[in-house]
This record gives sequence, structure tokens and C-alpha cells, in this order.
Amino acid sequence: MDGWVALLLVGVVAGGFLAWYAHYPFLPSRWRYGWPDSKHRPDRRALAKARRARRVQVLSRAREELHQQGSGQEGEPELWLWPLGLVEHELLFLKGEASEGQGDPRVDERLPLADVTVKLDHSQDHVYIRVTRPDGTRRSQPYPRHQEIAADALVEAIHNQVVDHEKFRRRDAELVAEIRRAEAVLRAARDTWKTDADGLRPWPPWR
Repeated sequence: MDGWVALLLVGVVAGGFLAWYAHYPFLPSRWRYGWPDSKHRPDRRALAKARRARRVQVLSRAREELHQQGSGQEGEPELWLWPLGLVEHELLFLKGEASEGQGDPRVDERLPLADVTVKLDHSQDHVYIRVTRPDGTRRSQPYPRHQEIAADALVEAIHNQVVDHEKFRRRDAELVAEIRRAEAVLRAARDTWKTDADGLRPWPPWR
């Protein structure tokens, strides 16, 4: 009787072990569930690297588009009140009117709008467009009082372009910083050693 009991207990234990072993993830049929990294890690790494490279491309394209939208083509001034001419990102001080057969008037000073300030002052007989350069030096251009409205419109246009140019510079700096960070992350990913290959670098080494 005791022998049958012992045999029954052995059978129960063996059956329990077989049931546990059948569900253990290390069986070949279940290997992919027990060790998902062993099979899919290269694919995930390739996908992550492609995404990092894609981000660098997207940011670089965004910067190119920003410069295409923000770079004005020099030609006729967008707004002018002789002898001042306003083009995108630049204020021109013209010198001498163009006469027939002599072509365009000469440019006495070409002032980028970055960090430029401008205001309109008045006297009894004149209005003055006063321009302050980034280094603090100033230049004024007088106009008769009957041109006050036109002078005020030019001052407003200059101010608005200065603001737009500052936004352009700030966004450009942000994109440059983002591109550098994305490139650094991409380089770090390419330089990471494969721990599942005994510390050997990926081949070829420039990948």
C-alpha cells in the first residue's frame, strides 16, 4: 500500500513538472517570447538609427526652407522714401539720384536690420528718421513736414522688419542647436558597441 502511495506521489510530482516545463518560455517553440531581444534587437536598432537620421534630414530641410522664406532678393526696394530704401533684412542709404543713362543710384550705406532701432522725431519745419546702429552710433535723415505721413510709414515698416528679422535669427539658432543635438545622438548611436557581439563594433565601422 505504501508503495502505491509513493508511486502515486511520484507521478503527481512528475506530471506537475512536465506541465510547468511545457509552459516554460525557454522551449524552442516559445524562444521568441522568452528572449524577444535576441531576434528583434538588430531590427529595432536599425529602425532607431533610421529615425535619428530622418530627424537630422527633417531639421536640415526646415532650416533650408526658413532661409528660402526669409532671404529677400535685392532689387527695387520694398519701400523707399528718398534717400532711404528698405529691402528685406537691410536698410539702404542711397546717394545721388539715378539720371538717365547712369543706371541705379549708388548705395552710400547698407545697414543690416539686426539690432537696429529707428524712431521719428519732429522739429518745426522737418521730421527726422533717426537710425541707431548696433554699435550705438546714429544716423538721421531729415524730411520736410509735408512728408511726415510717408516718413512715419517707413519708420513703422523698418521696425516691423527688425522684429521679423529677430524672429528669423532666433528660429535659425534654434534649428542649428536642434540639428547639432540630433547629429550628436546619431553619432553616439553609430559608435555604440554591440553588447551581444562581445563588444565588437558594428561592421562596416562607418555604419
